[in-house]
Amino acid sequence: MKPRVFAIGETLLDIIFENGNVINSVPGGSVLNLAVSLGRTGLDVELISEFGSDPVGQIIRNFLLENNVDTKWSHIHENHRSTLALAFLDENRNASYSFYHDSIKEIKEIAVPDFKSNDILAFGSTYSIKPERRDYLTTILNAAKNAGTRILYDPNIRAGQKSLNSELRENIRQNMAISTLVKGSDEDFLSIFGADFNSTLKEINGYCRNFIITSGRKDVLLCSNGRYQTLGVPEIKPVSTIGAGDNFSAGIIYGWAQSNNSAGTDSILSAGSLEKLGKYGLAFSREVCLSMENSVPVGFTPLIP
Repeated sequence: MKPRVFAIGETLLDIIFENGNVINSVPGGSVLNLAVSLGRTGLDVELISEFGSDPVGQIIRNFLLENNVDTKWSHIHENHRSTLALAFLDENRNASYSFYHDSIKEIKEIAVPDFKSNDILAFGSTYSIKPERRDYLTTILNAAKNAGTRILYDPNIRAGQKSLNSELRENIRQNMAISTLVKGSDEDFLSIFGADFNSTLKEINGYCRNFIITSGRKDVLLCSNGRYQTLGVPEIKPVSTIGAGDNFSAGIIYGWAQSNNSAGTDSILSAGSLEKLGKYGLAFSREVCLSMENSVPVGFTPLIP
């Protein structure tokens, strides 16, 4: 049976500035970028998210459907504005953000997909730790875990975001513990744990046995049950780094889908499997850095040695 990909996270419209001028606008959000990339490769993708009923929300929904991403599990909030993200590129093409959004009350009605053992679930970003979404999220995560679905968690905690209190940090730890694989950047984990790198590794190992840490242009660190290895990052001249981390996660999921094996949420990934997933992640990330899009082009097929 062909695996399905489910993705849980926020949606928004990215408005991109360079030198004070708007140069592009595109639907975005960490998990949305991932979902669109995977939809463009031909995978069956279903987004679990929320939209406003405004014109921006319609733009986002139309964009998703055009890119093979189903939204039937998503909520549409009447009389609310969809989120805007202003992205400001610096001289190195890296982005800093300002966000504008409405506050939505807790979701009471929870529809849970019929997860299968060969399905894949991706989640992360600020959406995954919001207290008002905790019951909603954990209900879905527990259903996926009980079905043996592979789960990928990307914290995606940006430097400069709202400070993390003890409740939010505990939510992050719980997210790590339920996941098959955790992927994040060194900046993510510094923001979460605020410790030196070795202490951070010890902390992560306490919650998950499989994880990947990216470090921009530096080597990628892979860990499987306490065993470490690294992957070199190819040198490129990026057009934009927006979506680079999201697409690394998309590459991991694409690699999982190609193997078409159910891993189960308690499995330890082999060093060889983790290395291959990392190579897929680098291929997707590299591709998106070479354009102003947040996702890979339609029909993208990575070549992995």
